[in-house]
Amino acid sequence: MLNNTRHTPCSLCYRIKSINDSIYPPVLRSYVAESEEDDVAQIFLDWLENDVKDIFSNYFQKKMIYGEEEEIKSIASDDCHICGGGGFYRLYEDKG
Repeated sequence: MLNNTRHTPCSLCYRIKSINDSIYPPVLRSYVAESEEDDVAQIFLDWLENDVKDIFSNYFQKKMIYGEEEEIKSIASDDCHICGGGGFYRLYEDKG
């Protein structure tokens, strides 16, 4: 029979590392609870969520660059450019 005990986190540490430090420098976050009331698990989730939002907002917001010809082809196409499946724009057609 398993002993089901509960552990309350009292500290945290995590590191975010990019494949290229010049693009996104390494980040090390650590925290030690100052009292029993500190919700270390929630602090970890809040910090991690903020770090992920920061990464996406600063490093993954590249706009698609294409000319008028590519835009016309994209609008006129009935196939998905990723999987080749059809019916992409038909999902939004008025069925009335």
